[in-house]
Amino acid sequence: TVFLDKELKVRRYTPASTNLFSLIPSDAGRPIGDVLRRFSDATLLDDARRVLADLSPLAKEVQAEDGRWYIRRITPYRTQDDRIEGVVITFVDVCDLKETEEALRRQQAELEAARADTENARRRLSVIVDSIADGFFAFDREWRITHVNDAALRHFRKTREEMVGHGFFEAFPAARGTVYENEYRRAMESGEPVHFEAPSTISDRTMEIHAYPGPDNMTVLFRDVTERNRMVAALREAHERAVWLARFPEENPNP
Repeated sequence: TVFLDKELKVRRYTPASTNLFSLIPSDAGRPIGDVLRRFSDATLLDDARRVLADLSPLAKEVQAEDGRWYIRRITPYRTQDDRIEGVVITFVDVCDLKETEEALRRQQAELEAARADTENARRRLSVIVDSIADGFFAFDREWRITHVNDAALRHFRKTREEMVGHGFFEAFPAARGTVYENEYRRAMESGEPVHFEAPSTISDRTMEIHAYPGPDNMTVLFRDVTERNRMVAALREAHERAVWLARFPEENPNP
């Protein structure tokens, strides 16, 4: 996570962000455009300016020099009294999702090439998706759930039999009319991936969703970002306290 002011100068950053930016403590106040990046992102500055202008978050996939993939998200930086003081840039590692997408493409090709071997291909696919730490599931164009991994079953507190083969809204009736239905439909209609955060419909947690539409199905990777969002909020509050304290000169006990 990197915090920028309205002039896109560095205000604060988390230690993990130094994997993607060549940042050191003395870079506070330095334009982010002057900081060496370890990832490809030609629209970073333009997107940050757009977020400042219309206050709508923007997200895209970027690839780091080490080959890892991230979702780069830019959101307005709001103070506790709801003033806009800049933007917050966050990066989420989605290599698991990329590997899953590639595995799904390979398995789909195998299924098309050898229908007789369908059961074996499905077993191999199950091994792949169950190894992912984040929740993963997929459903077809009829909204029938076709795949779900162990992490998702634990989160949903359901068995595989209660999900696979069932309609999405049969398994999750509370999702009707929510951002989940709206965003999944938008992805299927446009053919473009969607990335968003939303309150869970089954708990008091906040979920981050990455949904990728394919010709025949939708693959969804999700993770609980409640604690991450709390950390970002705590960092913002700490920064605001530091700014507030800096307004007052240090008292000299021996004038």
